[in-house]
Amino acid sequence: IVRDSSGFALFLREVALLRLPDIEDWITARSQRSDEERLVFNLNLTNLMTLHGLVVRPNPGSSSAAAGLLYRSRFNSAVRYSIGSMVLDLNTIEHALLRSKLSGVTFNYIGFIGRVVRPFPPTDPRSLMALDHPTPLLTFGLCAATVSSPSLFVFRDPKLVYQELEVLAAVYLGDNLRIGTLKTGSNSGSNSGSNSGSNNGQGADEQSISARRTTWIPEYCFWYFRDFGSSKTEAVKAWLYLMRRSSTYQSMKSSDPGFRVKAIKTDTYSWQLRLSLMLDVSPA
Repeated sequence: IVRDSSGFALFLREVALLRLPDIEDWITARSQRSDEERLVFNLNLTNLMTLHGLVVRPNPGSSSAAAGLLYRSRFNSAVRYSIGSMVLDLNTIEHALLRSKLSGVTFNYIGFIGRVVRPFPPTDPRSLMALDHPTPLLTFGLCAATVSSPSLFVFRDPKLVYQELEVLAAVYLGDNLRIGTLKTGSNSGSNSGSNSGSNNGQGADEQSISARRTTWIPEYCFWYFRDFGSSKTEAVKAWLYLMRRSSTYQSMKSSDPGFRVKAIKTDTYSWQLRLSLMLDVSPA
């Protein structure tokens, strides 16, 4: 239905302007473009292409992990734009341009793509669109229009992009990273008549409570945890710092001031389509 609308026809005419040589000249004028400008352009371009692709190549509807990965593997390679004379698909923009300076991702489909799509050599004009510095927070600016992806946000001001990404990270982590408990067998000591037995039982209960503390991380974050730390524990600490202003973090700290990262579990990524919008992420 969207494809037959007058608004979509206007959108296609606007997108066609990206093929103009002036756009390519602006993007590839590396000495005049800051990392922040390239970051804003590539983030907005990726999100635009994703939404455009979903209109013309709709998801078949299955939300299973295997079907979702298969669909997106084909989708990210098939959805491509011409920027001047350069052709870029979604995989290329994310992994060869945005993530070219990052440490890599975990080995699954996403990690496999990250290892196959390598940065462009200096002789390739597309390399002029790549970021000069690692920017892990860009993870929270990419919208896949799924239940488990970050919300859609339009970046407008390169001077504010890092602050906006911090807010987007706090929102996403506050909604998706959770502190829970593992259900384990209760400890019921019966030697209450002995002081030493009572102390041992109390110590065992405290140890059991500590062992049950669990941090549940979204699988989306797990894919990219190496961008935030050398281990999942270090990455979780970085994410907790990013979400420190969220109500989820404040509630966790007030209920358990002595919380430490213990067991780490992963919530499965949902590929079911859903588009959520962030209209304003003005830094506090």
